[in-house]
Amino acid sequence: MPTDPTVRNARVTSVTWQSESSALKAIRTAVFIEEQGVPVADEWDQLDAISWHYLAFNAEDQPIGCGRLTPQGQISRMAVLHLYRGQGVGQALMAAILEFSRPNFARLHLHAQLPAIGFYEQFGFTGIGPIFEDAGIAHRAMELSGSKANPGISADRPPTALIRDPELTIDEVSEADFNSAVAELGGAQPESKPATPGVSSHIEYFIATTEKGVQGATKLVDGAVIEALRLRAGATDEVALALIDAAKSKAIRYQNDRLRLNDPSFSEKTAARIGFESVAGSLSLALALTSEHINRLDLNAAPTQTNLQDLSDPKARRTIRGFSDSVTSIEALVQHAKARIRLWTPGIDPDLYSRAELIERFKNLALKNKHTRIEILLSDSRSLVERGHLLLELSRRLPASIQIKRAAPEHAEALEEVLLIDERAIYFRPSYQEYRGWACLDDILTARRLHEQYKVAWQHALEDPQLRVLKL
Repeated sequence: MPTDPTVRNARVTSVTWQSESSALKAIRTAVFIEEQGVPVADEWDQLDAISWHYLAFNAEDQPIGCGRLTPQGQISRMAVLHLYRGQGVGQALMAAILEFSRPNFARLHLHAQLPAIGFYEQFGFTGIGPIFEDAGIAHRAMELSGSKANPGISADRPPTALIRDPELTIDEVSEADFNSAVAELGGAQPESKPATPGVSSHIEYFIATTEKGVQGATKLVDGAVIEALRLRAGATDEVALALIDAAKSKAIRYQNDRLRLNDPSFSEKTAARIGFESVAGSLSLALALTSEHINRLDLNAAPTQTNLQDLSDPKARRTIRGFSDSVTSIEALVQHAKARIRLWTPGIDPDLYSRAELIERFKNLALKNKHTRIEILLSDSRSLVERGHLLLELSRRLPASIQIKRAAPEHAEALEEVLLIDERAIYFRPSYQEYRGWACLDDILTARRLHEQYKVAWQHALEDPQLRVLKL
């Protein structure tokens, strides 16, 4: 096997998606989405959450490149920012990935863009199969064999997203072709549900094929419900995952946040193996929030109504104009809290949050059960300790349920204040020094984006002993 190329001018470290998703997303967005025109829906998948990730840093510790290794041994999402190409960054990334993966996988594979084939050949990869298109870009599958097998590497990590077999093709087909495919698979035709008067459904059909014929087929209704997922006897999970990925891409384009599986042939246990979970009596798959959605979620968009007491439209943003509106909106949101409150603020405003009525609501939630949580992330803990605050005292009495942390320096410069209630409700002020902004009871997409940012900041937050010590 050839020796690895010389590595220079880069420090590479293994990271998790949970801790470094912001840096990974920034690099991949710049390289794949903006530079190469890869569709947003094709770039982000649930595989990110269960894969190994690697980040390359320059001499100033700025992230400049990344790569991903899936539990099934596929190297993907290799990207280096334009300014740093030709400096050995890609080689450094590959060396780090191979150092871990070679002893643990019997076979490694990847999909190389045609201009990059020579790069991967330096590391011993060889081309297999014909040239194909992925996201409109010509690729060829490559593999590296001869590594030590370790079959347990992914045995306890069930896949939740597509790992595409190079020989597997997914096509969107007509209803007639779908019915023919189901007949070839030997299964019963899915039942057609009676149409609701005045309501039309948009139905899409997909089949998975190899040189050996049809391997699976699926029927998707309104970009939200898989009403049939049929597989050839003995088909691998990768066939199901490929079909689900096609449905998932459609669901994301329809701006759905979940994909449901409504095929009675799938038990909850079988569905769990391919990423579905039981939610409210149905099998459901949460979809990753994409950059396309994030671009649509403007935190400073004009609110749609001003009556804070009118809850008839919980998805509407309500204008906050002044202190009174802020008090009213926070009270309305907190009283709906069932499991979690998260507050991210430069400083906890005593006029807003140190009021007896509100503290009582916080206390009731904290004492509700062992699963309820209140998390507060702030930039300035000194003034909070010196001046005192009812929330601080409550956190000292109930430390198992209420936690206050100080934001790390890289997260301590923002002026915004965000209050998140459970998974949907939001109170947002562009500047915590002004009582102007908006509130909404049900904005799951924006809330998910903010929760993701909050979790990253919380993981890097600092434990401040002054916040824990109760002065007697």
